[in-house]
Amino acid sequence: MKIGILTRRDGYNFGTSLQAYAIYRAIKRLENNVIVINYSEYSLKAKIKYIALSVMGKLHIPYNKSNIRYIQRKLFIEFDKLLDKTSSQFRYNIPDGWNDGFDKIVCGSDQIWNPAQKTDAFLLNFAPDYVSKIAYAPSIGLTDCIDKFTSNDLSLLKKFNHLSCRESNGCKLLSSMTGMNCHEVVDPTLLLDCSDWIKIEKPIDTPKSYLLTYFLGESKNYPDKAIHELAQRYNLEIINVCLPHYNDYPGILRDCLNFID
Repeated sequence: MKIGILTRRDGYNFGTSLQAYAIYRAIKRLENNVIVINYSEYSLKAKIKYIALSVMGKLHIPYNKSNIRYIQRKLFIEFDKLLDKTSSQFRYNIPDGWNDGFDKIVCGSDQIWNPAQKTDAFLLNFAPDYVSKIAYAPSIGLTDCIDKFTSNDLSLLKKFNHLSCRESNGCKLLSSMTGMNCHEVVDPTLLLDCSDWIKIEKPIDTPKSYLLTYFLGESKNYPDKAIHELAQRYNLEIINVCLPHYNDYPGILRDCLNFID
C-alpha cells in the first residue's frame, strides 16, 4: 500500500513545519510506504517576493548571510528535508487525475480548510475516485462560516471516505454540511511522544532564566509593555522565537538565531 500526505508545509512557520513532520512520522509507523506530496499553495510571484525580503531583511543588505530572515528560511528548508517528498512538484494547483500510485491520500492538519486560506488542492480535487481520501485533523479556524463553503467545496468534501477535525465546532460544521460522521481528533504533533521529538532535537544555549515570546502578528501588536514589565519583575532575559515574517520586534534582547543552530 502507498499513502500520500498533502498538508501545509511551505510557509516557514513553526507550527506548520512541526505538524507536517508529525503526521508523516505517525503514518510511517503504520505503513512504511508513505510520501509527502511536494505541493506549495503559494504563487511563484509571492514566493520570489518572500525570498527576496528574506535575503534583504531590515538592513537592506543583499545576500548577507547574517541576515535573520535568510538564516531562518534556510533552517526551515533544512527541516523540510526530514520528509520524503514526491519528485513531482506543484504550485497552487495539482493537475486533475494526477496520482503517484497512491492507494490513499491523507490531508491535514493545520488550517487547510479555513475558508480564507483553503485551495481546491487541499480538498483533494485532483485525486482519482478510486483513491481513498482521508482528512486527519484539518482545522477550519472559524465558527459560523458555513456560507463560506461553495457548492464545489461541498461536492469535494462528500467524496472523502473519512472525515475528522481538530475542533469540536469544526466537526459539527462538517457533519452538518456533508451528513457524514466527523471525528474530533488531536493535532498530529500530539501523536508523537517525547522520545520522537528528542531524536531530532539539537542542543541550544539559553540563559538560566528567560521569558520566551512567540507571536504570529506584526510587532506593532505585541504587548511590549507587559513583556518588559514581566521580564524586569522576575529578572528574566527576553527571547523572541519569531517567524521570518515578523522579525522586527524592537524590544527583544536576544533573537532566536543566538541559540538555534
